[in-house]
Amino acid sequence: MTTEAARRSRGFGQGPPFSSDDLAAACEGLWTTLAVPVGTVLFEEGDAANALYLVDDGEIGLRISTDDIDTDAVLGFARSGDLIGDLGVVSGAPRAATATAVAPSQLRRLDITTIARLENDDPRRAATFYRLLAKSVAARLHQTDAALSRSLSEAADDQVVNAIMVAATNAQALFEPWDEQRVDALLLDLARTVADHADELGEATVSETGLGVSADKAQKIRFASLGVLGSLLERSGSGVIDDDSGRRVTSLASPVGVIFAVTPITEPVSTYINKTLIALKGRNAIVVSPHSGSGRTATAVHELALVILRAHGAPEGLVQLAAERASRQRTARYLSFPAWLVTSRSGESR
Repeated sequence: MTTEAARRSRGFGQGPPFSSDDLAAACEGLWTTLAVPVGTVLFEEGDAANALYLVDDGEIGLRISTDDIDTDAVLGFARSGDLIGDLGVVSGAPRAATATAVAPSQLRRLDITTIARLENDDPRRAATFYRLLAKSVAARLHQTDAALSRSLSEAADDQVVNAIMVAATNAQALFEPWDEQRVDALLLDLARTVADHADELGEATVSETGLGVSADKAQKIRFASLGVLGSLLERSGSGVIDDDSGRRVTSLASPVGVIFAVTPITEPVSTYINKTLIALKGRNAIVVSPHSGSGRTATAVHELALVILRAHGAPEGLVQLAAERASRQRTARYLSFPAWLVTSRSGESR
């Protein structure tokens, strides 16, 4: 290992410490080195466990299969100093997940044929290898136990969520007094900008997710921007929105505060702009949480929107992208704050 991260020792709770350096040294001369680009699949769920991997640099994502296209089935990410596939080598069971490079990565590979040869040629060295491998598995189990304990703790604090909430709340308070003309000017530029980039954003969606047809995505993006815009312009989004003198009933609209919007993997752009336009028309702030499978495309449309928001003098934090990797615990933390409206993937609110 050449980095400090790769030299770290993993110990969780009272479990035995494990150093990936020790395992690397025990198998010196037996590893096969690999340099893999983004998207390389090391193994798939259900494959025979024929090797283990040691990450020297980069990042490997571990996912399980699911029939629900919008379920983010990410188990975790292996980084420098982490082992992948060691559980399968120890148990002999098929792979429990699919391992894919999510960044250019440098790896070492040790296959079971080499391990079997080591047992025959150098039993003492093989015993050292299996002792270190057992420590790795034990450390993983302690890590899982610690993660479960954290997820069950209602008092768990998430500084990322807290910072986003504070920024959004402050921005919404500054944005609420904006008049209709100023809000409509902002919405007009947002919608036109996204619509102008519909073709490239549609292509980016299909390229990243492997789902749909680029032309169809572009058409939906234009509708979600310009079509939705047409239903909002020159209408009241705050204050008096209807006055029925005959019934002597006046209808008033007021912002809910901050909207937390979850977007599906299939529509990262159209969902983003649709919900952003509607939220801003009602003088709300919005935090958009994209599916990890379409995060790069969501980031692209968000960066376009930020340019427009700043040009119009919108307060920082009015529209945010929850770019940090999501988890059920983190989503629950978002939902723990009062006065937040969560929008489902179909556009319904709950």
